[in-house]
Amino acid sequence: MKEMIVVASNDTQLIRDLSYHFQEDLLYAVKFVKENELISTIKTIEPKYILLDSMFEILEELNKNVNRSKSSIIMVANVEELSSRFMVGNVDCIINKPIDYEMFREQLFVLKQEQKKKQNLLNKRLTNILLILGIPANVKGYFQLREAIKLVIQKPSYASAVTTDLYPKIAEKFKTTPTKVERTIRHSIEVACNKGTISNIDKILGIDIFPADWKPTNSELIALLADRMMLEGYSC
Repeated sequence: MKEMIVVASNDTQLIRDLSYHFQEDLLYAVKFVKENELISTIKTIEPKYILLDSMFEILEELNKNVNRSKSSIIMVANVEELSSRFMVGNVDCIINKPIDYEMFREQLFVLKQEQKKKQNLLNKRLTNILLILGIPANVKGYFQLREAIKLVIQKPSYASAVTTDLYPKIAEKFKTTPTKVERTIRHSIEVACNKGTISNIDKILGIDIFPADWKPTNSELIALLADRMMLEGYSC
């Protein structure tokens, strides 16, 4: 499957050049949108790359709506424009006009590797946390619980809509029902409670406030662990 590059540009020459260089590409597909269509487009298709042509004003809104661990933001502009802008942290890559397309392809590959590295680090940390709590991968509900935490990291509003939004989203991925998702996650937590290892949450959070017989609800544990991951700087 080709990786999607969504391009927002008013430069007809740039659009022609990109169309020419990627028209028969085996790795990438290019979709051109207008600036006022950009946010709705990325919410719908979640592209691998978002290329902005000197559209500095939309950066703040874009960062609020894009999942930066899955979509890389690339800014293309003239040197004069770039020198007068401060964009550190708001974009993943800056490219000068005119575009050197050989170097551009190399940069796309680098961005892809960086995204994979972020996801690997996140998965390793989540696995370690669940093991500390006494929930290894062979416990029924482990993968659903891990997915729930990742989804809340990605979209924090899921934490307050567990039954209506989160469980159905997980059920869709695992091809099951929201009720079964709730049940399997509950099972994995009960395993940790029965072993007494759920109290290790204090070690993870760095605070000593939970009693040894603490039995969290699904939503409590998911929200606590997702919040901890975000505080540690992980994104999803």
